[in-house]
Amino acid sequence: MMVYMKVYVFFCLSLFIISAGNAGVVVNGTRFIYPAEQQSISIGVRNTEDAPFLVKSRVLTTGLQDADTFLITPPLFSLHSLEENKIRILYTGEALAKDRETLFYVVISAIPSGKAGANQIQVAIRSRFNLYYRPDGLPGKSDSAYEKIEVTRTDTKLLLRNPTPYYVTLLQFTIEGSLRPATMIAPFSVSAVASDCPPKAGCRIQWQTLNDEGALLVPVQKTIF
Repeated sequence: MMVYMKVYVFFCLSLFIISAGNAGVVVNGTRFIYPAEQQSISIGVRNTEDAPFLVKSRVLTTGLQDADTFLITPPLFSLHSLEENKIRILYTGEALAKDRETLFYVVISAIPSGKAGANQIQVAIRSRFNLYYRPDGLPGKSDSAYEKIEVTRTDTKLLLRNPTPYYVTLLQFTIEGSLRPATMIAPFSVSAVASDCPPKAGCRIQWQTLNDEGALLVPVQKTIF
């Protein structure tokens, strides 16, 4: 007898955690900024399906450990059909760097709470979003940090130096027209990527990034010798 299995798989794509049926729990954002002067930030979630879900949320360090730096409330709640709710994140006051942003992860899991039938398997996959803690008084503007990335080349690599206190993620990143994976560069750090630059000739590179509201900014274009 053929067994029909209904599998709910949730993953992060653009603004959404969605299932194979193009529905599920929608998260309002792909990345989140926590300005130090704010007491809390909120993340909106919405259930677009007819079935209820359990929504579980955590804040993790980059080492994937629970972050005592933040409280998240409610950490677990039921989201009924077509219902909306907000996840609130509060900073506990734990000391963090004051001269640069600090990266954390918000992990949100959407778990089908209905009882599976005899021939059904229910699976939930968590989605991870970047959370940037931003201290007061950082110099420069976050929206222009991507324009300040400095690029140098070796025989086999491009070295990308971020001289700003902000995390910068290079999107639509191309080297000589070849699209590369998104590359995140931490504040005051250097990231190396493999280079397809022609020897003894100029190398054309281009990238974009998102602003704090999630809009794609205009491309930066450079030719490196």
